[in-house]
Amino acid sequence: EARRGREAEAEGAVPGRGDADAGVCTALDGFAHALHLASAHGLRTEQAAFLAALVKWTALGTGERLRPRHLQGVRVLVAVALRDGNQLGAGWAPVLKCVSELNRLSMLAQGARSDAEALDAGGRDGSGGKAAAGGGAQG
Repeated sequence: EARRGREAEAEGAVPGRGDADAGVCTALDGFAHALHLASAHGLRTEQAAFLAALVKWTALGTGERLRPRHLQGVRVLVAVALRDGNQLGAGWAPVLKCVSELNRLSMLAQGARSDAEALDAGGRDGSGGKAAAGGGAQG
């Protein structure tokens, strides 16, 4: 069964093409294949360039409204990370940053407080937003 999954992935690098148009899928396929080739051949500069372009495609962290093409970019980014993870090296940093941002957005959608709200609430509890530190400098 895992073999069938790999074969299906080899047929097209973009998983879940349902809601994205053909041009977006073609471009994302190109990014995925270029990243795979750069990773497989140890071309770190090219790998970093394609990875940066793919991360930018996701629009995570920009405040821009996420559209289906952005989510397709996230799917491709995760698929590339799973497929070529052993060769990503320093490329894991932007991948993990995107996954973290996606998790933050998911939590906000489920009703969690934003970072700004949590920090602001911490300042109103009378502690000034600082935790009491035991053993601090005393005069």
